[in-house]
Amino acid sequence: MFGVFWFLYRKMYLEAIVIYSFFYIESCLENFFLPKIIGTEQTKLVSYCVSIIMLIIIGFCGNLLYINKAKRTIKKVEEKFPEYEQQKEYLNKKGGTTLLYATILLIIIIVAVALS
Repeated sequence: MFGVFWFLYRKMYLEAIVIYSFFYIESCLENFFLPKIIGTEQTKLVSYCVSIIMLIIIGFCGNLLYINKAKRTIKKVEEKFPEYEQQKEYLNKKGGTTLLYATILLIIIIVAVALS
C-alpha cells in the first residue's frame, strides 16, 4: 500500500490508480472467492505472498516508471515550448512532489477503517 502513497507523492496519478485498483481487486478475490476454494488458512498465506511479491515489484519498478515519465514529460515540453525559460517554468509547475493526494488517501483510509 505504501507504493500507492509514493506514486501519489511523485505526482504519478495514473500509476497510483492502477496499483490501488490491483490491490483492491486482489483483496476482493482473497475475501470472497479464495476462502471458498482453498480455505481460510491457505487464503491468508496466499494473501501474504501476493502482497510481498507486489510490493517487491513496485519497489523495483517505481523509479524506472518515474524516470520514464520524467523523460516523456521533458520530451513533450521540448516540443511544445521552443525557449528554455518556458520549458523550465512549465517543468517546475508539473514536476516535483506533493503531499496533498497522499494525505487525502491516508485520511480516506483512516476514516474507512474507523467506520468499519
